[in-house]
Amino acid sequence: MSAGQATYVLLALAWVFVPVYVASGIVTMPEYLGRRFGGERIRTYLAVLSLILSIFTKVISGLAAVIYTDTLQTVIMIVGAIILTITAFNKIGGYSNLESVYSVAVPSKIIPNSTCHLPRQDAMHLFRDATTGDLPWPGMTLGLTILGHGGSGHSGRP
Repeated sequence: MSAGQATYVLLALAWVFVPVYVASGIVTMPEYLGRRFGGERIRTYLAVLSLILSIFTKVISGLAAVIYTDTLQTVIMIVGAIILTITAFNKIGGYSNLESVYSVAVPSKIIPNSTCHLPRQDAMHLFRDATTGDLPWPGMTLGLTILGHGGSGHSGRP
């Protein structure tokens, strides 16, 4: 099956399965299978299966095919993100209207006795409070940078 044919198969599957997922409040395929068949082993099974298939595909098709496919997928995702952004900003009246529309946004499905569905007062601020915010940006920015470089100041070689 070529990549063009796979697109139509994926669209057909989405047309069939997405309404089932939405109706049952499920977000991912492993979550659906977990509810359908019970247990947590299905998630582990799917993770291992995905890993094996990924390795098998790379070995069989060669690294060049993977590079071309990844490049094409990246271009498609970036173009799609740009189109989605432009469409969303046109629907809400531009970026200037985003903050006022977001501050009154409430989802149709909420968790009872919880405030996690309400927009935060500092939601539109890139750098939230460093100590009381839910995302400690100094730790994320500096800590992950240090961890990404091996944590000890060298490349990990002896």
